[in-house]
Amino acid sequence: MDISIKLEAIFLIIIVIIGLFHYDKNSKFTKRYQLFNGCLLLTAATLISDIFSCMLIADVASYPVWLHMLTHSLYFACINSCLSLTAAYVFYLLFEYMSYRKCYKIAKTIIFSLWSILMALILVNLWIGCYFYISNGSYCRGPLNKLGFLVMLIEVGMLCMCYLRNRKVVTPYALQMVRSIPPLTVLMTFIQVLFPEVVLTGVIAVCVNLILFACFQSNRIGRDSLTELQNRSRFFEHLKNYQKRGTNVHVLLVHLKDYSQVNKHFGMKGGDALLFNIARFLDNLNPEYRVYRYGNTHFTMLGDFSTEKKAKALANQIIRRFDESWDIHGTEWYQKIQLVHMEMESAAIDENKGVDQLSFLLAKEKDCKENTKLFFDKSEKASYERKNYVLAEVRKAIEKETFELYFQPIYSCKEGKFLSAEVLLRLFAEDGSFISPGEFIPIAEEYNLNDEITWLVLQKSMKFLAKYPELPLETISVNMSVQQMNDEYLKDKVAIAQKKFGELLYKLRIEITESVITQNPEVVGNIMRHITQEGAGFYLDDFGVGFSNFARMLELPFQVIKLDRSMMLRIEKTQRDYNILKSLVAMLHNAGFLVVAEGLETENQVQKAMEIGVDRIQGFYYAKPMCEKDLLKFLDENAN
Repeated sequence: MDISIKLEAIFLIIIVIIGLFHYDKNSKFTKRYQLFNGCLLLTAATLISDIFSCMLIADVASYPVWLHMLTHSLYFACINSCLSLTAAYVFYLLFEYMSYRKCYKIAKTIIFSLWSILMALILVNLWIGCYFYISNGSYCRGPLNKLGFLVMLIEVGMLCMCYLRNRKVVTPYALQMVRSIPPLTVLMTFIQVLFPEVVLTGVIAVCVNLILFACFQSNRIGRDSLTELQNRSRFFEHLKNYQKRGTNVHVLLVHLKDYSQVNKHFGMKGGDALLFNIARFLDNLNPEYRVYRYGNTHFTMLGDFSTEKKAKALANQIIRRFDESWDIHGTEWYQKIQLVHMEMESAAIDENKGVDQLSFLLAKEKDCKENTKLFFDKSEKASYERKNYVLAEVRKAIEKETFELYFQPIYSCKEGKFLSAEVLLRLFAEDGSFISPGEFIPIAEEYNLNDEITWLVLQKSMKFLAKYPELPLETISVNMSVQQMNDEYLKDKVAIAQKKFGELLYKLRIEITESVITQNPEVVGNIMRHITQEGAGFYLDDFGVGFSNFARMLELPFQVIKLDRSMMLRIEKTQRDYNILKSLVAMLHNAGFLVVAEGLETENQVQKAMEIGVDRIQGFYYAKPMCEKDLLKFLDENAN
């Protein structure tokens, strides 16, 4: 008994240490945390009651029988409850994220039934001595003393059976648990039978808790806690290993589209269950591939690249699975995905570049509604490299201030002169090649470079006006995007320009589209009113493209409304369109706006635009965008 007391005391210290490392105030409300807490507390209670029982047995005659019966009954109740709760917790971990939980429910029922039977026998033991009894000053084991070991072996057998039935979706850590707990339990039970004088039931409970702590409770570096997949850092680490091995690698990126809808319909628990099941599917899809949880709704896969045919076949497998439904708590759910994949040559493996290339494909396919897949082939590689080339040229142009301003003169119908112009940005690469605004502006917006570009345009425009004060241009206008109009420092930049260029700012007009306003009408409205006070003005560009709100236009300090080219093209189609546009222009005039017709290219269009009463005309009929030198020549030639 002295050996048992020492062993139990040592293992009690171990339980205390596990408890200290396990404690986390942020996790105390989770079911997993509470169950493991219960296991630890019952294990500690078992060890303490066992120590007192062994101390009493060492000198049975010195203590009253009722104390022996009470202490030993408490010990058997604690060990029975401890092993039963631990078994229930093991099954909970095994089935935590599985949709099919029939095995778990059956296991819980059996465990509770066995626990109830043992607790009833412990109570009955006080009268019939089936577990233990005190006779002639000695502690005696009853005929059912080893029943607890039989129950424990039954629970271990149930665990093995449930694992074998669900092994395809069992997590790696659950697999470790199944590989460790049953052999350990059987071994310790065998030792206990051989050496009955050494009590090992408490030791078994401690060892099982230690395994559970090591498998599930400790902070697992390199693993995602929900899906049990390896995480983002491991992905990069293993990608570097492929480079060292000199092996071409097949990289896949799976993006779950609109995943917030899952949480909205099924709650966080339902969303977690789906993520877990998707992770298990991907992890079991091909044993030659490693799977990682790359982000909240992104999974990546790595494997040796053999042929493009095999790579696309694997991608097709994934797409086909997502064409089918997923079970979320008994409800069918169809989860849409985007899948992009590529071959990375070992000599050119760059983990950051590789992920950037895949993200480039995702962005390209972002508007697809159905399950889609895209392979990063030579064509996509060329698109990616072109994008990076343009991005580099934009950054150089910002740094060196080499953007060029082009001007498109706007004809004033009443005066018969060109009294204003729109400023258009042009980019020429270092090799002299032209990069269109339609190509570089979206890239600049994607990388949040528009603010810097706008400031350059404002300064260059003001410098242009200061350089040529004798020009007949009354105003010049520049375009601003959503990002630029939401820039918290825009008002400060305009104020700086006002101080620097003074009255010249009164010649500046800022063109914004209706979409800019709808993004954040209150903020944009405040910025517009502030800038108007500084002296600049505003044009509403592309009027007629969206659903124009006249009430909002009247509230904001617009001076000019520019009718979009698509509207002006209708002026030649039918008399009905002609009449509608004429009424629209009249209404805008009555509201106090000047009206500009955009995109006119023919004499007939210009004639009809004048007939309906527009104030100004902008288009190729009069002038195309031109550089500073050509603008000066054009204005000089068309002064009269």
